[in-house]
Amino acid sequence: MNEIKPILIESTIDEDGVATIRLASPEVHNALTPGDLETLTRIIMELGEPESGARVLIITGSGDSFSAGANTRALGQYNADNISEHLASLLLPLAAALQESRLPSIAVVNGNAVGAGAGIAMLCDLVISSKSARFKLPFSQLGLVPDTGLTSLLPRAIGEARARALFFTGGSLSAAEAHAAGLVYAIYPSTELESHATDLAISLTKQPAHVFQATRRALMASRSNSLPEQLRFECELQAAAIQTLRKISSAA
Repeated sequence: MNEIKPILIESTIDEDGVATIRLASPEVHNALTPGDLETLTRIIMELGEPESGARVLIITGSGDSFSAGANTRALGQYNADNISEHLASLLLPLAAALQESRLPSIAVVNGNAVGAGAGIAMLCDLVISSKSARFKLPFSQLGLVPDTGLTSLLPRAIGEARARALFFTGGSLSAAEAHAAGLVYAIYPSTELESHATDLAISLTKQPAHVFQATRRALMASRSNSLPEQLRFECELQAAAIQTLRKISSAA
């Protein structure tokens, strides 16, 4: 059996504080091994540290793929006795790294986002896409169940009935369909995607940095809170934001 090699994952930070993680193995459509998921999580966490200087995070791919999702050849490497624990040890830290980061994250979907690739994109705060990209969900065709949080994230984005149909049929959404459904914030021609991503990222660097985590927390809490509970939580977050603004003002 041929060795399953890790993909190349590049990371950079520019002078504006825009950090970019690029899945850079187009020859395998950026299909992720378990080790790649660990590497991706580690890089996200490192960039999220204040000393990194990063203020916004972009995740993108190379070639005609954002990511083909999990490298299915690696499935046979899992120990049958602890597959669940092993998968959880990979996917829960990745989700937490994005959902708890101080950095707002932008998935820049340059090409097809397949399976877990679509899930990783949806774990980001914002998704923009090339017009030629597709969001493919072939789990059922592979005899697998949707993962990377997709059974939670996709129904909230496009509705349960449509998500169920996509999961059951192994269907896909074009970029235009994903945009119309609210899954994607904006779509652009492939030749313009990178410049629009940069503009969006720079616009976020100009916002007060403390608002992103708090707003994300409010949105996540709204999924289970009653309206009174959510209003009270908003008040708590707003009080903390006001205190932060006062500290910034007094230090200026």
